[in-house]
Amino acid sequence: MKNTYQEKLKRSAKNFHKNSRGEHFSNGLIVRHQYDEENMTKLSWWDDVGFILNSYLVQVYWIHPRTAYRDKAEKETHKKIAHLESGIDDYLNTAEPNYVKVGTSRKKIISHTLNGPLLSSDWTAAFDATYAEIIHDANYQIVPFIKTKWMAHSRFVKLCAPIEVRNEQDLKIVANLVKKLLKRETTLEKEFPGYVYTKDNWISDNP
Repeated sequence: MKNTYQEKLKRSAKNFHKNSRGEHFSNGLIVRHQYDEENMTKLSWWDDVGFILNSYLVQVYWIHPRTAYRDKAEKETHKKIAHLESGIDDYLNTAEPNYVKVGTSRKKIISHTLNGPLLSSDWTAAFDATYAEIIHDANYQIVPFIKTKWMAHSRFVKLCAPIEVRNEQDLKIVANLVKKLLKRETTLEKEFPGYVYTKDNWISDNP
């Protein structure tokens, strides 16, 4: 039985793409980052890309398993120092957005300017020390995964896969993989059989 709400979002996403042509495409992709030569030797952590599939926009947020590994450690760190974070949300909510023009009449937020003093040195020191302890003791196991959800303007995909994205051609590999996954032409297990990112990988990435 179809989910009425999800079907409504799907129709909305298709209508949005039909009536909106604000995005700039490069070889069929929405590319938001610039790549240069120095990126070719660096580890990649995350990227995003957009493309059209079946008359709707697909927005992909890709992360490398090393990013998921780090995120788990950071999440655990925040839990351990939660007692020191009581005033942080209010502090961040006072930040002023900085905009950049997109086209002739649109603008988007690219950063925020924090007002008032920086976070206390006690909090920073506690976070750094706790994170260092957790990342030292952690032994997470990260496997590739994909999560999707319909939104009013697009289909959002979060993909975790061991791909290095250092240029537009690498980004195209990510986009093509997502297309095949959404069309059920392949699975992550077929693409990366038995892959697990472990502590050994983290140590190798961060000597």
